[in-house]
Amino acid sequence: MDLSSNQIRTVDPCVSKLASLETLHLRDNKVAKLEDLQAVGNIPKLQYLSFRAVDGTAKNPVCDDPRYREFTLGKCPKLIALDSQRTKLPELQFDPADFAEPNLTLPEPESWLPDALGAEGFGEIFSAAGIESTLRPHVDEFEKAMEECRKALSDNEALLKKAR
Repeated sequence: MDLSSNQIRTVDPCVSKLASLETLHLRDNKVAKLEDLQAVGNIPKLQYLSFRAVDGTAKNPVCDDPRYREFTLGKCPKLIALDSQRTKLPELQFDPADFAEPNLTLPEPESWLPDALGAEGFGEIFSAAGIESTLRPHVDEFEKAMEECRKALSDNEALLKKAR
């Protein structure tokens, strides 16, 4: 269940009636005190709980309490993940600088079109004569290769006739 960004200030004890609830997202709300999240400990099948994003953004004020993680895991010992981090692994620490926009120096763009286009643009290169002159050497090479293949096939058929 995703209840993120709903101005929630406390986790209501009625959530314990959600007996099949396994995932609860409460990111970007107004939960400020540890006591305000006690009720999550009464959700019997809760495995995934988040009060903030894995990078520390979209958090509730309670996430700034140094006891938050230990308190929440104490209330919910069956959690597999808290705030998108596995509970059985060390907590990941993120440096906000890792998410800053990179300072890149990009090279000046280079034209990928032939200089022959000049001021006329694409007109000449896409005309029938332009296409013909560009493709002619390739067509000639292909036709020569096809002729060699036909000759090789003919020679092989002649050899097969002799062998029979």
